[in-house]
Amino acid sequence: MINSILDTIFSNTEHYKKRNSKEERKSKAQFFTSKKTALQMADYLSCKNDETSIIEPGAGNGALAATVIFKLIKNGCKKITCTLIENDIGILPTLKETIREMESFATMKGVNLSFSVLQDNFLLCDDLPEYDIAIMNPPYKKIRKDSVESQKMSDFVYGQPNLYSLFMVKTLRLLKTNAEYVFIVPRSWTSGEYYKTVRKYILDNTDISTICIFNERNMSFSAENVLQETMIFAGKKNGHQREMISIDVSDGDQFTSINHYLVSSTTIKNIGSNSYLLIPSTQNEINVINKFSNAKGTFKDAGYVFKTGPVVEFRNKDFLHMEKEKNSIPMFRSTNISSGSFSFPIMINKPQYIDSRADKLLLANENTILVRRLSSKEEKRRIQCCQYKKLKGYSKISIENHVDYLTRIDGGTISESELAHISGLLMSDEYDLYFRLLNGNTQVNAQDLNNLPYLERGINQ
Repeated sequence: MINSILDTIFSNTEHYKKRNSKEERKSKAQFFTSKKTALQMADYLSCKNDETSIIEPGAGNGALAATVIFKLIKNGCKKITCTLIENDIGILPTLKETIREMESFATMKGVNLSFSVLQDNFLLCDDLPEYDIAIMNPPYKKIRKDSVESQKMSDFVYGQPNLYSLFMVKTLRLLKTNAEYVFIVPRSWTSGEYYKTVRKYILDNTDISTICIFNERNMSFSAENVLQETMIFAGKKNGHQREMISIDVSDGDQFTSINHYLVSSTTIKNIGSNSYLLIPSTQNEINVINKFSNAKGTFKDAGYVFKTGPVVEFRNKDFLHMEKEKNSIPMFRSTNISSGSFSFPIMINKPQYIDSRADKLLLANENTILVRRLSSKEEKRRIQCCQYKKLKGYSKISIENHVDYLTRIDGGTISESELAHISGLLMSDEYDLYFRLLNGNTQVNAQDLNNLPYLERGINQ
């Protein structure tokens, strides 16, 4: 019976998708979860209340709420109120068909089920009550910092905000103490400066019980052909902070094969000053995290700080030179870093020198570590760096904006012994793996490097 109703719901959804192209749906940040994903998400909830209220923001076809209602009824719940919030008028007929299916099922089972459908912008909704359960696949879309949504949620906006992260915070704020939640969202919120306040709110105010990740980026929304690293995570609002978190690693959104791991919550949560959330997918990754937890502090704690090269090329074209000239000095760029080695000059059709009179763009010619800021998802290594031992004949150098470089906080010189140790750390497989766990995107930002654990010589190396 339940499978039959879900088949009808998803059949209606397929009809909607045929009437609305992928491009149209993408413009509205509208990506539908599969039937198996919806069921898996509901499976992460206990749904043991006798009387329950549910909220599904960005409800779309309402399938996620439907799976929760099925589980509640199966567990003996007799009264359910469900709030569905959706501002796309095009999907409302499909949503209402889901509601009719669920109302008929509830009536047959003798359950008091009532729906409220709000055709509104969820982030702008005021005066909503508190809820017992939240389930959500929010819209994934970047928005402007001056948008009405950003202004409404300004406490959680840094850099360029994304709707999904603001949906998460607002939804959690609407939950009762010990209420349950389960979300499917991108993994990007787990690290980085942009999501710092969002991440802090979630880690400080909820108890994460389960995290589900996928082996391949295109496997969480396979029917939608979405290339996105996503995760499912579930827990309770202000719940007791459990000692262990369950990590599920799925082969795709059909969940035919899942590997289970239990990890210490203190090991993967509240890492460093930015409260990073690390998500290991193998026992080897768990071992690396445990090893790095023995570090006494970060690179910054050890007296080092990574900075980003000051030369933004398009803004400083007048100062740049293709060849060495009388008043020019070297400017290093990411292409000077290759397979762990530094080369200068190299054969490229781009400037490698800068005018020595561009004072604000110049740096002292000292030993440092150069790190590429950008890599592709497919590259074998995320951290690509090299030692730079100061070139003779120059008091100053400069560095282009796609390169991070290392300095001492006290302004002192970095010795060749330090260079060898630090480059050895950053170029090790364990550091690269750890950084990938820490940072889901392709950028190697200076701030992320500063917050890496610093392993001194002799610490399990």
